Amino acid sequence: MAAARESASVIGSGAGGRVVSVDLDAESPHALVFDPKRISHLWAKTLPTVTHRGNIAGIHDALTGLATELQRRLHLDGDLAGVPRLIVALDEADATVRQLTRYWKTFRQNDDPRTSPAVIALEEAIWAGREARVHVILDGRANGILAGTSAREQFATVILARFTAEPGAGSPP
Repeated sequence: MAAARESASVIGSGAGGRVVSVDLDAESPHALVFDPKRISHLWAKTLPTVTHRGNIAGIHDALTGLATELQRRLHLDGDLAGVPRLIVALDEADATVRQLTRYWKTFRQNDDPRTSPAVIALEEAIWAGREARVHVILDGRANGILAGTSAREQFATVILARFTAEPGAGSPP
């Protein structure tokens, strides 16, 4: 970790102890951080290339905006020179998707789609994001509620960030 550049956010450890990081200066990504607990990623609010959303309404609106940006990028047909990378980090993925689904039901009209547009946008980002330089990082299990059970095949890297054992459950294997 000591060898990582100061502008590199360390996101994990790879094979052989190799540091896996995203260099915010060299890569020039914009990170969209969804923090439904409103406390997990407060540190990110102060970074210049990070947009932080902490309430479900804000997360919903940001994801529906992401759908528009994703389609714009896909219509560039791979001509993405100069288009910055976008990293979408979603904390508590399973719980957040359930909250987005409930939120959508509160104001959905009869002629609106049954599935939340925010959930659809997240699924599209998982399926087609790499092609458009949009990368999704999920913290927490998707449990098959996003893009079915084969969604895991769309991820180039799976990162184990932490493991919390249930009280009294003993230590993880």
